[in-house]
Amino acid sequence: MILARSPFPILDLELEVELFDPLALPPFAGGLLRGAFGAALRRLACMTGFRTCAGCPLIATCPHRALFEPPARDLAAVGLPRAHDGLPPPFILRVPAEDPGPDGRLVFGMRLVGSAIDRLAYVIEAWRRVFRRGLGPERVRGRLVGVRDARTGAPLWDGDTMTWPEVVHPPLPSGEGRFVLVSRTPIRLGRQGGPLRSAPKPRAFVAAIVRRARLLALHAGPQEREEVRSWPVADWLSAAERVDDRPGLVWRDWWRFSSRQKRSMNLGGLVGRWEWEGVPPAVHALLAMGELLHVGKDASFGLGAYEIRRLGA
Repeated sequence: MILARSPFPILDLELEVELFDPLALPPFAGGLLRGAFGAALRRLACMTGFRTCAGCPLIATCPHRALFEPPARDLAAVGLPRAHDGLPPPFILRVPAEDPGPDGRLVFGMRLVGSAIDRLAYVIEAWRRVFRRGLGPERVRGRLVGVRDARTGAPLWDGDTMTWPEVVHPPLPSGEGRFVLVSRTPIRLGRQGGPLRSAPKPRAFVAAIVRRARLLALHAGPQEREEVRSWPVADWLSAAERVDDRPGLVWRDWWRFSSRQKRSMNLGGLVGRWEWEGVPPAVHALLAMGELLHVGKDASFGLGAYEIRRLGA
């Protein structure tokens, strides 16, 4: 079986902000943007004013809980055998690589997965409030001027009117041969409770992509969950074992201060190039899915992003 499309709908947003003052982004802006978004979303969604979400009688229907801190679910519905502390958030940030230019425009992306698309209005309003309140230690304020569908360029919000997007399952290419994976942000894979500081085997990398996709499918509908539960994962992993690879990934530290946890955290990961040879179509489709969803821990920050390029074409 070769996946021809994403197992669940994905909406790829491009957000444009007009900043009122210069903004110097940290070396990796994903933590800053994600933290500001989560705080703004909680202020927007919270109807009780409780200091913590624990014990809230409205938590089952809370948009902040669903988007930012989704609870644990029954993993058997997607073919996973063991319990999990929680689900990955149903969004992935695509962070800017550079500071805003002299025109004061900040452009960044956000992918919404499954049921998160239904909460698009909350997402847009939360981002609007982020920049109205101010971003970063300097509280640089700005105005969200537009939100577009990054796939088509169609406007979804123009500062006044929201247009509901077309919901699609993005197609997945399935070539074969030689490819190189080029990291765009640090890739954080775990092993025995700690981070993996060297490239895993292709089988383990593909397994991480499949597990992440299965967890994200719990944010989708019953048809999507049934689809991923029936995947021939053993066949895919067996095919990945036959791939020859030449890893060129190295570990890079990235320290971030968590305002919520009041401590510094090392969210470093693997960066560089990783050549794969003898890639079958089914494995290439899975790599393409990982390109969409990112791979590893803290993908909602924008970590775990990579690009697939063909070699010897």
